[in-house]
Amino acid sequence: MRKVYLFLVCVMALSLVKAQDGGDRMGNLVDTRFFDRLFEARYMDKPPVFTFGADSLKRYYFRNFPAFDTVLAQTVSRGDTAMYIRICFSFTVDRNGFVGQPEFDRVAITRNPKSDQARTLKYFNSQKDYFDKAIKQLFLKMPQWRPGLQSNRPVDARVEDYLQIWVGINPPSGT
Repeated sequence: MRKVYLFLVCVMALSLVKAQDGGDRMGNLVDTRFFDRLFEARYMDKPPVFTFGADSLKRYYFRNFPAFDTVLAQTVSRGDTAMYIRICFSFTVDRNGFVGQPEFDRVAITRNPKSDQARTLKYFNSQKDYFDKAIKQLFLKMPQWRPGLQSNRPVDARVEDYLQIWVGINPPSGT
């Protein structure tokens, strides 16, 4: 009988340790493997946030992106003016807030600066390697971010963002 009692005490103690290790605030068991994957930032409860604010992030992009001259020269030479040009890219923010794995996605064009839709400029596809290197250089000195939270736990997240510039004489009013 002692062995059965000792066995039950051990099982209860192990379950308590497991509940403290992998449980949420309410004491419910949570499968921690769920949090060991890469989340899409736009679908998260709380996506990663640049520590110094959105305006400072855009200023950082403008200050450190090394390929503006190439983008402007090609868009003007092809006649794509009086439009907004977007350099689209993605990167990861890990659960500690460190940025990594930057990737160039595409160069796109739109007339509305707040639109979610933009038409891809295919003549930039031949320079994908050049822009991939430029995006990697942009993220070399990126400061640490506040990590994204899923169910109040910090997780790794993939962030999609873009750098947008107006190519033309005067941008439309009201934007």
